[in-house]
Amino acid sequence: MWMSALLHPRRRLTAAAVEVAIHRRGLPAPLPGQFCVIEVTLNGHTERRSFSIVGVDAEGRWLLGIKQARTGGVSEWVNRLTEPAEVAVAGPFGEFGPLEAERHVLVAGGSGITPIWAVTQALLAAGARPELWFGNDRPEDAMYGDEIRQAAASGQITLHEVHDRRFTPDLTPSTALYVCGPPGLLSALQPLLTAHPAHLTALESYGPAPGEGIAAQLTWQPRFGRSASTTGQTGATLLETATEAGWPWDHACGVGACGTCRVALQSGAVDCAGQRHEAGEEVLSCIARPLTPHVTLKPARGWRRPEAVAAALVLAVLSIGLWAVPPGMGFRAQGPLNTGHQSLACGDCHRDAPGTVRQQLSHNARGLLGLHDAPWVDVLYGPVGNAACLACHDRPNDRHPTSRFEELRFAEQRATLGPHECNNCHGEHHGERVAAVEPGFCVNCHSDLEVEDDPIDVPHADLVSAENWASCLTCHDFHGNHERPAPTRMADRLSEAAVRAYFAGEADPYGDEKRYTATQP
Repeated sequence: MWMSALLHPRRRLTAAAVEVAIHRRGLPAPLPGQFCVIEVTLNGHTERRSFSIVGVDAEGRWLLGIKQARTGGVSEWVNRLTEPAEVAVAGPFGEFGPLEAERHVLVAGGSGITPIWAVTQALLAAGARPELWFGNDRPEDAMYGDEIRQAAASGQITLHEVHDRRFTPDLTPSTALYVCGPPGLLSALQPLLTAHPAHLTALESYGPAPGEGIAAQLTWQPRFGRSASTTGQTGATLLETATEAGWPWDHACGVGACGTCRVALQSGAVDCAGQRHEAGEEVLSCIARPLTPHVTLKPARGWRRPEAVAAALVLAVLSIGLWAVPPGMGFRAQGPLNTGHQSLACGDCHRDAPGTVRQQLSHNARGLLGLHDAPWVDVLYGPVGNAACLACHDRPNDRHPTSRFEELRFAEQRATLGPHECNNCHGEHHGERVAAVEPGFCVNCHSDLEVEDDPIDVPHADLVSAENWASCLTCHDFHGNHERPAPTRMADRLSEAAVRAYFAGEADPYGDEKRYTATQP
């Protein structure tokens, strides 16, 4: 989730706000109104703060408008930057964004303009003419004020600048309402918000919420290990108390949007976003506060990253002990090598599977734990394909080359028998020569066989009629590489037992004379 990135100072917006750019190759494209989380180390302490993404520049960098909120915090550090700095960033997060409506009214207070301005620009691009109510203490405090006033002057938006905290938008039931600002702004607009249709209302808040909750004893019951307890301060969120106690809880946004900090209540009650939650429910710990003197918490459904990694490592160790590792690793293979391959090493046929062994085992272990539903991946070595086989066995005189079965007319045979892949007939690690098919497989392509000027004493038509398909290989070498000619009398053919023994890896009944011999890898 966390990505290393460079934070570039870009321009000053007001005396107390700047615009910066987050630069990293491959940054995901944010939706209008989404935010990211920045993590930095200040005075030996890790600090995280959420900031809305105003837009994306031509280089794909996220643009953030950041107003200094307090002394010694991330926002002050950003406002004082004079050169690029390394940060960790997570996101984008959030569902605040454009709604489907005939009319759009947007209300922003202070730095709440950042997601509002991002949504406004998206609405403009879609052909809408939004109405913006923008509140600040003074005109010069307006972040992005020049751009916003220019858009109003050109008739793109209707602008109401508010300096007395009186927001009086005229709303209809079909109007989409967007509000972003400090909790005081949402409180002032509460009557308006309560009366407006919920599906046409988008809310975003920032800054400290009122200190609901009490000083409670929290108990954390992890999946592995012993439980731990601590007492939090009055009004502290569950996450704040857990972080102070040093509990390894994952978290990111800090405003209840990303869901990373979700925990489950085992006992007690908490307030989360103004609603009471009790045992058996899950809450976002960054915005939840205790309502009872004792609250016991446990991991939410799913696995936290430290737990998943620990479980994956345990399973990886077990897998290494139980999994059939190729002989080149000093362990036993999945089975004995086929006839003629006894001297080969794993790397002669197999290519390295993508990723490291740790990544491969971790991926499969996480799948076993139900943390994803992606297919399992190969470990150490990838599967052997035709290219590896034909590197030694390719022959220009092959009567049945694998490439022939790629033709459209063999679609049914590819699905049922798979003759287009060497391994579908020969297999490997079975200690045989042909391990995956029976001698009568010729019926799959030759069920309608007709032979003109048939040279054999028992006509092929009679053999087909009798469904004697096991006799085919008693006369014919499938790949046609042996010098032995096909007999003209059934009495001179090979026995079916000899062919089956040949499949099983015993002596070659077709003779030692071959047109081409296999090369060594």
